[in-house]
Amino acid sequence: MAASPSRAPAGWSPTRWPAGSAPVPGLCVTALIGAAGLVAVLRLWPANDQTFLRHDLPDLSADYLHLSEHGPHHTHAVFIDTLHRRWPKAA
Repeated sequence: MAASPSRAPAGWSPTRWPAGSAPVPGLCVTALIGAAGLVAVLRLWPANDQTFLRHDLPDLSADYLHLSEHGPHHTHAVFIDTLHRRWPKAA
């Protein structure tokens, strides 16, 4: 990829610099992109984001293993998988 700039991802383009020139401008651009990403995450990520949510899974039968282990209204670390296809709303 380094030998073929036309196939390089667009995200790397602002950080490239011509051969023989100082790398400082490219490094400064990279640092600014990283700082902008950090500011965006700190402003946009919910402050009260909870790892453990009390929720239910109404479309599972009562004898399903997940419900027999945790109960119909249960609390555990939430992650997206085949049982939790969307971020659940608190029960």
